[in-house]
Amino acid sequence: QLSTRLEEMVDGLQQEGRDWTWEIDEVVSATCDHLHMIIAHSRSRPRGKADVLAIFRQHLVMQPEQSKRFLNDPNGKREVLMEMLVDDFIIVAVVRVLAKQRSTLAAAQRDPGSEGNSEKPEEKDEQEASEAGVEEVEHILRLELPFTQDRVAIAQDEFNARAGEWQLVDWNNICDGNHPVILPTTRGRRIRL
Repeated sequence: QLSTRLEEMVDGLQQEGRDWTWEIDEVVSATCDHLHMIIAHSRSRPRGKADVLAIFRQHLVMQPEQSKRFLNDPNGKREVLMEMLVDDFIIVAVVRVLAKQRSTLAAAQRDPGSEGNSEKPEEKDEQEASEAGVEEVEHILRLELPFTQDRVAIAQDEFNARAGEWQLVDWNNICDGNHPVILPTTRGRRIRL
């Protein structure tokens, strides 16, 4: 979703006759703002509509049937939590990166042979690059590390989760967090205890 949003933004700028250049000169610092888990969910195995129980920033994702048992059955809470513990999960890191960068938004270059273009493209690039000052800017990145449970091991009462690779899923909130499950404030249901 992030790459699609960025591509749409760049396409929109190009349609308006603009070019955006962006270059990081130096990463000054990077700090982890917070970590949390999304338990019983995976981007590789989406499950459709779900209910989310948010507790101490951890997101427990339940299917509607699990929610009913969790809320109505005296033994349901324990059973559902046990089911969730052997399901896929995601570790989410929100990282603040302070960087020194250059960024310019300029009129798009025309072909050297087109009308109204008196400058050579190379000269224009060099001029804009020298005019662009270095700014210190904070970026907020949302990274996810997915874990997939080994279904064969679970059938043998063994817990064996395999980690995937860290994935950048949002940058400066372009994708409104890009949460992998239907958010409780939109189409899902928030469970109140």
